[in-house]
Amino acid sequence: MKVRSRAANNTGTFYYYVNKRLSRRPNISSLGDAGSNVVVADADKANLFNRYFASVGVVDNGCSPHCSTVTNHLHCLDTVLFTEKNVSDAIDKLKCNLSYGPYELPPMMFKHLISSSAIGTAPDKDSVFFP
Repeated sequence: MKVRSRAANNTGTFYYYVNKRLSRRPNISSLGDAGSNVVVADADKANLFNRYFASVGVVDNGCSPHCSTVTNHLHCLDTVLFTEKNVSDAIDKLKCNLSYGPYELPPMMFKHLISSSAIGTAPDKDSVFFP
């Protein structure tokens, strides 16, 4: 709990704490196959898992199920309105301990940016670097 209080005020400490927890976990322990043999090699474990998941999967028969709730093409979303207030409210609701999003940007970064004066102002064309 001591780390949490320090991490709240020190971003570097927070990222050190998180990255230390994201490191690779120890290997999967030994497994037993169908013949009660012990499997210890990583490749053999992978093959064992592959055979199991392939056995419980379902073969696609190529038929699509009938869906009575499908809407027609006349009902579509054609406009999305983003206002500064909507965006800032959404960022306020973000939890800092959530995982990174699809662009690998941490929620904490958005929390810090929303409180800065950079939000709502466009960058100067001379201050933007284009390679």
